[in-house]
Amino acid sequence: MDEGQDTGPDNFGLAVLDNIDVNGTLIGRGPNKPEEADQDAGRGGDGSHDMTFTNSASRPETSSVSYQDRSQGVNVQTISGARSLLYTGTCVSFVADALYNDDPGYVLTFSACDLSALPLNPQIGTYSLVVTGAQGVVVYQTNASLAFGSVWIH
Repeated sequence: MDEGQDTGPDNFGLAVLDNIDVNGTLIGRGPNKPEEADQDAGRGGDGSHDMTFTNSASRPETSSVSYQDRSQGVNVQTISGARSLLYTGTCVSFVADALYNDDPGYVLTFSACDLSALPLNPQIGTYSLVVTGAQGVVVYQTNASLAFGSVWIH
């Protein structure tokens, strides 16, 4: 394919990029197996906070969180999958290594709850995160309800 058009008789060229590791998350892995249909996800925030997460009990190494607090100038991004996962009802919690404002050496403890199915509860979902640095010192923490977005816990 680096020489231009493929030669006949089929005149067809194909390159498949699959199983690409981006910061510990496999991209382009193909369809999930039936036993991996347990992926949870969430995305949303409010006027100055944005959060996105995915996790899977069968594939904790694919878990990830991305968070931004524009009012405080804070960016958090996991750099590896979950060290551990814990489910409680419609909530999930996990711990992962993270970048804090692009600096490595931090640990993120993250939780999210899907509240959309609860009767008489107009909330979409909630999330909390705690970022710790050296010797477990908390450098940032927040706990909020989503004003927009969604949370799916299977």
